[in-house]
Amino acid sequence: MRILIPIIFIFCIQEIKAQDTLKTVKGDTLVVDHLEKLGNAYKFTLFKKSYLEKYEYDKSEIQSIISRQNKIIYDRRMEYSAQGIDVGNPNIVAGYEDANKNYTGYKDAGKLTFGASLCFPPAGLATMIICYTTPPSYLNSGIAYDKLNNNDYNKAYMKQTLKIKRKKVLANFIAGSVLFAGIYFVLWQTNPSN
Repeated sequence: MRILIPIIFIFCIQEIKAQDTLKTVKGDTLVVDHLEKLGNAYKFTLFKKSYLEKYEYDKSEIQSIISRQNKIIYDRRMEYSAQGIDVGNPNIVAGYEDANKNYTGYKDAGKLTFGASLCFPPAGLATMIICYTTPPSYLNSGIAYDKLNNNDYNKAYMKQTLKIKRKKVLANFIAGSVLFAGIYFVLWQTNPSN
């Protein structure tokens, strides 16, 4: 019995140490185990749950991950700092984060670019250039009206919406052009006159 108690104690300590703390953007705190980084996401199991249940969170959903040794694995603020964003100003950080959560105005520009690229890539290129250079309007930006008077928040929010819109429009142009090329190639290969 004297030997069994220290062995159980050692296993319990190992079980307690094998955990990381993940904080989500929504404010939830999860104790996780078996944390893996997969490109732009993290895959893990919840501590003291079945190891067969794997969860995956995108970086945009994670605020921070702290290891069991209190080392920072991922911190959203460090990522913003690397992009040249003033993390000391909470209004600027809030503007960027709110834009990532609330902005969906890029969808119309993205659909238009994809459709034009799918029909005729040069027309898609022209559409992409127009949508890429045009900043989002305040009406479809999703910005809260009570935040419009906050200059730092407003600038950060609109800068991030432009960045999101540009990324999505470019991705839709590439997708539409590649799909056009694929359809054209298949039709060219199946043409009996060749």
